[in-house]
Amino acid sequence: MPNRVSHFGSKLKNSLYVRQVVNLVSGTSLAHLITIALSPVLTRIFPAEAFGELQLFHSIVIILSIVSTGCFEYTFVLPQKDRDASLLFKFSFLLNLLFNLFLYLFIYVAYRFSGLPSDLSSLFIWLIPLGVFFNSALNIITHFVIRFEQYGTASKSKVLQSSVTGGTQTGLGIAGMLNGGLIIGHIAGRIISTVFLFFRKTSVRLEKAFYKQNLKPVTKKYFGTTKFLLPSNVLSYGAIEIPVFIIGALFDQEMLGFYALAYRVLSVPSAFIGNSVGQVFYKQLSDRYNNGVSIQNFLVKTWGVLFLITIIPTGILLLWSEPLFAFVFGGQWQTAGSIAMIMAPLLAIDFISAPTGKALIVLEKQKIMPVFSFLNLITRAGGLLIGWYHQDFLLGIILMVIGHILSLITYNLYLLKAVGIYETAISANDPSS
Repeated sequence: MPNRVSHFGSKLKNSLYVRQVVNLVSGTSLAHLITIALSPVLTRIFPAEAFGELQLFHSIVIILSIVSTGCFEYTFVLPQKDRDASLLFKFSFLLNLLFNLFLYLFIYVAYRFSGLPSDLSSLFIWLIPLGVFFNSALNIITHFVIRFEQYGTASKSKVLQSSVTGGTQTGLGIAGMLNGGLIIGHIAGRIISTVFLFFRKTSVRLEKAFYKQNLKPVTKKYFGTTKFLLPSNVLSYGAIEIPVFIIGALFDQEMLGFYALAYRVLSVPSAFIGNSVGQVFYKQLSDRYNNGVSIQNFLVKTWGVLFLITIIPTGILLLWSEPLFAFVFGGQWQTAGSIAMIMAPLLAIDFISAPTGKALIVLEKQKIMPVFSFLNLITRAGGLLIGWYHQDFLLGIILMVIGHILSLITYNLYLLKAVGIYETAISANDPSS
């Protein structure tokens, strides 16, 4: 038995996949700690309504960011030639720039002819295009960095983003800017991280990407992927963000703030560690698929490791989230602890399955992805609407969690089936079998 454990440990240590994940996660774990460390300070400076406003802003930015790039950043790892990846990078950036220029023009015309006052609510609206541009720009450059396996650079950018975001929010809060301070800090972190990545080791390749070249052939080649991925991502992220819009519209801003804090704390591991694993997994899976190598064990082992990571945190939240939230963030945030307790199983399952969520793109099964995304959106929205109908917010959260878990299980069963078909195909083509 000790020999088996030693052999397993040796395999992990020598695994390129594990080393790449550790390289990326090491920095993102520090970013995670910075976010957690500053949260109790922010909850004692800003009211619940400010967190609700930030969550609403973030949700709008996330949805618009998907549209602004056409999801072309997800194609960067697919081409075998670096030149094609550079052209896709250039096209994504141009789409992002044009989309947000149009968005600014749309907002200007709307305000010009609607007669809306230029008060603080206007600041919220005017910051949206800036937030969308830099959120999308950061996603684009991060995917490009992952293409060239520069995981250390990506890791450092996450630490920088978290530090600048938290530091700016804290500074603005202490200075008395309680309205909009969280949003400005949110944007500042993405601006600095984007600039950092652009002028780091990728600079040579990025310069080449902006040479005058014909974009049409390569964008046309991968449009078949993005035309299904775009609606799928809009529906998928729409399902994640739909509670924000429903809670804000049908309940109240304070309740949205409680939900925002609970989701902020629970989603940090997924946003940093889960995304890091997902970025490395996506690149490794694409390489294995292009080389006709088996991927079933790779997929299952990834799920297994993520499951082991999430057991202890999920158990703690299920047992003690209410007193923990009250102690760490202040007594007025106990309701957020109740929400976190209910949502813990959902975030655990999402943490396990989200990093492998783009596997169907590599397997060329992206046509089915919008169906699962729509199912997820309906189940989440339906649960909250039933809760609103019965005037029971926590009931809505419980039903939303159950629906989302069922949709994730359905998706992963289909993914396993698709992987099984691929395994059968490569076995049939293997002369040694």
